[in-house]
Amino acid sequence: MESFRRAAVCGVVSLCLLLGDCANKGYVEFQAYNSSFDLQYQQADRVLSSLAIAERKVYKKANPNNVNVFDPNKAGYYLDTIEPPITTSLRKSLLAVKAYNAVLMSLANGEAADAYTAKVGSAITDTAAAIAAAAVAVQGQDDAKAAEKFMHQVGGNLAKAMPGLKAASRVRGQQAFRTLLDQTHGRMDDALNTLIQGTPDFYRLFVAARAKTGGGAKTDVSFTPDDLAVLEKEQTEMAGWVLMLKAARAALNAAADAAASRTDVTDITALAGTASDVRVLAEQLKAARLSQGGKQ
Repeated sequence: MESFRRAAVCGVVSLCLLLGDCANKGYVEFQAYNSSFDLQYQQADRVLSSLAIAERKVYKKANPNNVNVFDPNKAGYYLDTIEPPITTSLRKSLLAVKAYNAVLMSLANGEAADAYTAKVGSAITDTAAAIAAAAVAVQGQDDAKAAEKFMHQVGGNLAKAMPGLKAASRVRGQQAFRTLLDQTHGRMDDALNTLIQGTPDFYRLFVAARAKTGGGAKTDVSFTPDDLAVLEKEQTEMAGWVLMLKAARAALNAAADAAASRTDVTDITALAGTASDVRVLAEQLKAARLSQGGKQ
């Protein structure tokens, strides 16, 4: 079944390479990266939905609600229907990268990128604002401070891509695609890598949320069977997200290498294998979720 899947993907890639629209160096590879990133985002969405619940629990244990006081900086923690500050900044950072991907796809297709570039600028600005808000909101929360620190690094990586993106707003076409990818992919790769490096601190929020008292996580021996079952599910989902982030990084760098002509010939088998591996991983995570009694 797996060999058939890879052969099918390989055939699609080969056909694309024979078509004029795919002659642009790095285009096929960037399409593969874009698909990998979108699959990663689906997994991230599951992680973030659970992280929002954990983050709010950690906050409320450390800060029991006082109805006589209202702090506007903590507004994201008062409402259960919205994502709290750290989770919000995480999601906005991923959405900023998605907007960046749209700019590159637009340029690769020969379109003007000005409208898309404006969206990226707005997304990066929103991310910076969300990170700043999170920094204020988590003051005094030891379990959240480390995660918030990583988000500052992500925001810095995204902001450093802005000069290249502004230059792209004035041009169009495939050469602009290659130039912009070469100038900015390193910043996006840094942002994705920083997210990966931050996952231990993001996961710490899941552990702290299972603690029976505020002020930190429990030792393993004090976890109830239900605690362990929940944490095992969260660990599986987080691991799946990390693997998909790593696959997206590899695909992004492959696209940048191809666009800069550092690789003379597209390795169709490797490209198809990577695309297939990400899809297989998504299916495996779905199966694990179902076996643990979770939702698809």
